[in-house]
Amino acid sequence: MEISQKREALENVLVPYKLSENITMLRDCGFAHCEVFFKWYNFAGLIATKK
Repeated sequence: MEISQKREALENVLVPYKLSENITMLRDCGFAHCEVFFKWYNFAGLIATKK
């Protein structure tokens, strides 16, 4: 019972963003250039610069 309640409480809490969504959010925040420098399975490292 406790496990099912915990599962229900955590559902849809940590939904990861897609890479394209992350880049769009960075551009919306004022970053002019966004580049992926590392990608491995579901992990990605991004570098973003402002002008």
